[in-house]
Amino acid sequence: MPDAELRATRRRMQYVFQDPYASLNPRMTVREIVGEGITIFKLARNRVESDVLVAGALEKVGLRPI
Repeated sequence: MPDAELRATRRRMQYVFQDPYASLNPRMTVREIVGEGITIFKLARNRVESDVLVAGALEKVGLRPI
């Protein structure tokens, strides 16, 4: 698969780790952890837009963004 196609495919699939102690970095904030994919895949133009996307993701799973 060409690199561009592989990158587009990776945007639609992600790993779901089963062990939070092995997959979550306790030195990172929730905003950083949830926003990591947004940053990597350049889904937001700036920090404010990224924060809006993070807040929306948290609300979808029943968590209140602070």
